[in-house]
Amino acid sequence: MKIIVNLLFRLLFLLLIYFTACDDDNPVKSNDPCGYNVYFHDYRYPQKCFVYNTHNQSIDSFYLPVDPVRDIVVSARGDLMYVPSENKVTVVELSRYSVVTELPYDGVNDIAVSPDGEMVAMQGSKLYILRTDSYHIIYQDSVVTMDGHFSSDSEFFYYAGSGGWPSLAYRLNLKTFEITSKDFSNNFYEASVGRVAPSIDDRLWFAYFSMPPLPNENFWFAVYDPATDRVIYADNQRPGRGNIAVSPDGKYAFYTNPGGTIIQDYPPPCSFRVYDIESNTLFKEISTVLNFDDTLTVYFPTEEICVTPDSKWLVGLTWGYDEIIVVNLETMEVEKKIALGGTRSLSGLTCQLIE
Repeated sequence: MKIIVNLLFRLLFLLLIYFTACDDDNPVKSNDPCGYNVYFHDYRYPQKCFVYNTHNQSIDSFYLPVDPVRDIVVSARGDLMYVPSENKVTVVELSRYSVVTELPYDGVNDIAVSPDGEMVAMQGSKLYILRTDSYHIIYQDSVVTMDGHFSSDSEFFYYAGSGGWPSLAYRLNLKTFEITSKDFSNNFYEASVGRVAPSIDDRLWFAYFSMPPLPNENFWFAVYDPATDRVIYADNQRPGRGNIAVSPDGKYAFYTNPGGTIIQDYPPPCSFRVYDIESNTLFKEISTVLNFDDTLTVYFPTEEICVTPDSKWLVGLTWGYDEIIVVNLETMEVEKKIALGGTRSLSGLTCQLIE
């Protein structure tokens, strides 16, 4: 009898852990069976934030305590959200949607968090890198910066930056503060870098850059090997203006080709591409022609993409569309598509970095 009672207590304890970990009020989602939360927002309804959970495969929403004027970013562990507003960055606790603190930085266009959870980078007209335990500045620069990424070991910070044309790709050593740069215009005429991200092993740089003439620039996704100072892969993107996401398992880099909002000479494709890092080849082009109940077909030029920490799912969206897509990274196919309805300006896909 005592054995049965002990077994029942253990079972109840395990059930309590399970339901506590997977409770919707807990924003820190571990791997199976809870899944991960992927957040995004709609500029038409500034304080309304959406969340897609990879386990429930559904979208919920909540209201932020402040209006974001730029894209939101969730912390490495998924417990906080950084919300850029008019003249500050508000740190929001996601378990209660309450304000933790306000950081006095204006003109912030991009925010990046380090995988170890110890640093956050504020980018825009200047670059500030802060420690998350105190939000004290550990590095600052007056250069214009954008779309930064920390390395997987949090020892380097990669970003595109410039005071003019062309812009370069940079790598900042966060121990010595030494800066390494790459000017792609040496290989591609007046190439101006808009995005740069490292491979998981920090061996390669993935860059998205444009070449004149404006406004219909010629765009490229390129892979740069700093050890040999060579571009080892380049893929022309028309109309371009895409994004880059690297799978945490280090196998793939994904890049999109949505074009912009101004007149362009090429229509955007309804697909995005997968680069195989090990073989240095184009692995696949994933179609994003979306069929809903055999009654509606949406031609979806994917713009923003975000990969979950377990490398199992990729979520994508596009400004001006009300749909999001969810790609199964085992099959490399769109497994789920959800339409929110109405006219949307969705942006700011973000997910925690730590499993």
